[in-house]
Amino acid sequence: MENGVKALMIAAAVLITIAIITLGVIVFQSGQEAASQAQKGFSDLQNDMATVQFSAYDQKTVSGSQVMNAIRKYATNPQFGVSVKTGKNTTGIWYGKVVSSLGVVGAAGVTDLSNAYDDAHVDYVNPIAQFKSQLIYDSNRVVRAIVLTQKTS
Repeated sequence: MENGVKALMIAAAVLITIAIITLGVIVFQSGQEAASQAQKGFSDLQNDMATVQFSAYDQKTVSGSQVMNAIRKYATNPQFGVSVKTGKNTTGIWYGKVVSSLGVVGAAGVTDLSNAYDDAHVDYVNPIAQFKSQLIYDSNRVVRAIVLTQKTS
């Protein structure tokens, strides 16, 4: 009889141990899932914050002085380009890096802004002219370029 009681106690201890381990695994899995969701949410927030600085150039009309500010501010970024198409140079010029329409960063563009200030040059940016802006994104939805096209009318 004494052996039977001991066997029942050992069986009960084993079942309780299994129940505790199962509970621990369930808690760990739910915590891991919550952490994964939080990490994704943080990543999305970080992408939104990185993009918000370019919101002034997202399908907006900007002045020539804002174009010059964008060139000075963003063209020094090693993975970024600013394309400016003026009334005299409709093909445009890239400041910083040349970026494809798919957001692939390529060769170095122009770094000297003197032609943008020279009103006799085709790349002159008239401070009171109006430009239509457009953002170029890469495959990860990161802004890689701003394209600014002068309005003709």
